[in-house]
Amino acid sequence: MFRKILIANRGEIACRIAKTAKRLGMETIAIHSQADQGALHVSQCDQAVAIPGDTPAGSYLDGERILAAARSTGAQAIHPGYGFLSENAEFASSCDHHGIAFIGPSAQSIRIMGAKNEARKTVSRAGVPVLPGYDGDNQDRSWLLEMANQTGYPLLIKAAAGGGGKGMRRVERAEDFPSSLESAKRESLAAFGDDAVLLERFLPTTRHIEVQVFADHYGNIVHLYERDCSMQRRRQKVVEESPAPGIRDDLRTRMTDAAIECARSIQYHGAGTVEFLCSPDETFHFMEMNTRLQVEHPVTEMVTGQDLVEWQFRVAAGAPLPCRQDQIRLDGHAIEARIYAENPRTGFLPSPGKVHHINHPETAHGLRVDTGIRAGDTITPYYDPMVCKLIAHGGAREEALDRMAAALDGYRILGVNNNIAFLRNLVREPAFTEGRLDTGFVERSLTVLTGSRINAVEAARFAAIFLYLSDIRRQQAEQLEQNDKWSPWIAAPGHEPESLTPEEHILRYLFEAEGQQVPVTLRRRGADFRFDTDERPASMQAELDGMRLEIQSGDQTEIVLAARTGLIVSLCFQEYHINFNIMNIELKAESHDRSEQRTRTALQSPMPGTVVDVTVEFGQPVVKGEVLVIVEAMKMEHRIRAPRDGAVASVNCSTGDPVAESAVLMVIE
Repeated sequence: MFRKILIANRGEIACRIAKTAKRLGMETIAIHSQADQGALHVSQCDQAVAIPGDTPAGSYLDGERILAAARSTGAQAIHPGYGFLSENAEFASSCDHHGIAFIGPSAQSIRIMGAKNEARKTVSRAGVPVLPGYDGDNQDRSWLLEMANQTGYPLLIKAAAGGGGKGMRRVERAEDFPSSLESAKRESLAAFGDDAVLLERFLPTTRHIEVQVFADHYGNIVHLYERDCSMQRRRQKVVEESPAPGIRDDLRTRMTDAAIECARSIQYHGAGTVEFLCSPDETFHFMEMNTRLQVEHPVTEMVTGQDLVEWQFRVAAGAPLPCRQDQIRLDGHAIEARIYAENPRTGFLPSPGKVHHINHPETAHGLRVDTGIRAGDTITPYYDPMVCKLIAHGGAREEALDRMAAALDGYRILGVNNNIAFLRNLVREPAFTEGRLDTGFVERSLTVLTGSRINAVEAARFAAIFLYLSDIRRQQAEQLEQNDKWSPWIAAPGHEPESLTPEEHILRYLFEAEGQQVPVTLRRRGADFRFDTDERPASMQAELDGMRLEIQSGDQTEIVLAARTGLIVSLCFQEYHINFNIMNIELKAESHDRSEQRTRTALQSPMPGTVVDVTVEFGQPVVKGEVLVIVEAMKMEHRIRAPRDGAVASVNCSTGDPVAESAVLMVIE
């Protein structure tokens, strides 16, 4: 076994690999980009090496720097996880050249299966069925159109050099083929540096079923049964389970035999997954082979009781497979849900930002959580926005689904939009629970799956209360430091004499969420909050304890988690999460004699940059048009000016501070 390994990855898979490596007594070395300096996977390893840069190309895809890190730390092996360099034949070859074990298959196996056209030819010669199509070298546009017409429509154009849905286009009609081809080629070239494509007949009603295979250096090959991965959005998996629901034993045998033949045809060793499309008539066709560990490997571990990462280490170190085929048994059913920082209601667009709060379910009673994210971490725009994987196991599928649904009910993530409500709806959708699965399921059911009880007006009211109470606290602290006891912001019930408390605060907020603008007028009198809206006026009381906001309206009580980052306020209700962009805030504080009124306006950074000058101080009077802050971005200076006459009520930045787009720099009263 290896003494010291380097994990060439990040996030939950790096944490997952480190856990098994430590159990086996190995020292672990993490690598990290600049953005991941404080990431969880770094803290869970014995040693860490920084790879300069934030983008994947400048960090986790920089094979030369990663190899240099392995050599300098004395690592005997590199585990690439999945993604990044895990299916990079050149990197695997470089590891061999430098005497460092690559925990994966040979460079030749990666190269064959990485080129989809070569993969089709290879497995076809081994007797594995492939879809009708074209996988030749001739990439002339007119020739490809002729081959498309021979293949028939609908069809898929697929990048020959990659996967993950990139460079893939579905074509329904011959007249749409030329434009789709150009689009696929452009995306393929950008993603993989190669614009070669292949063509495959598209089957509209199929299941995506994959088989986990494992092979050692001595010719032993086994399968660890199959997984159903038909639940997909944007051509990427979101829910996986094992065994595949409703698969008869004879079909399972034919598919697992075919998967083993795929591995045997390229003299494979290590962990691999052979993916098939399976039709309702139980015919199946080879789609691709992933020459690495899969994201969804935990469901296989749950139903077989095997640690696939441990198997990887042992095979890479030269040991034979730990089990024979007849020793691998299925035990119950497991299902995995991928929890992402994304918004299902806006086409599953990523939702980067700070994770203010996250509560994982208890990982007992058949539940497992694989994650690389903690409260306080930031989901950056540089990498995949996965937050964690939730895996549930039961004696039967129904039990596993019940366990999954209950765990999702209790999951709370505050700060980033997420797909928990979508997953909760999915695992309770009748067609899904009955096992009527195919790759078009999510797309057809999108309206139902993305539906929720979100009431934007009600949520915006809660956001307004939270902003008011949290701003009161912050302003109290600032005013106490300045010893300005006459400020209306210091007046909070229970903190100042009644004679100093303004009779009424009137705040006008303009929020935006998912393209919808929601105006809110809040009136605070004593302990009561009232709202002026087009609907029936509402009166509420509220208490804020950290991020916990308790709202009392009549005999109804609602607990909401709330947090603010710059001009974004995040709310987490029991059944949904919503982020509001703060478009505008205006405050009027009316004293008992109505002689004093104040209005506040937040000034924000127009783009990410660096503060190069702050020209005013707290309390200083300003005039309309006066330059207050200068932000440098893209080698240009941007002057932030006073929108009106007034005074500086809050300064939130200093010279030299990096600032994000829309960050609140200053507040003018």
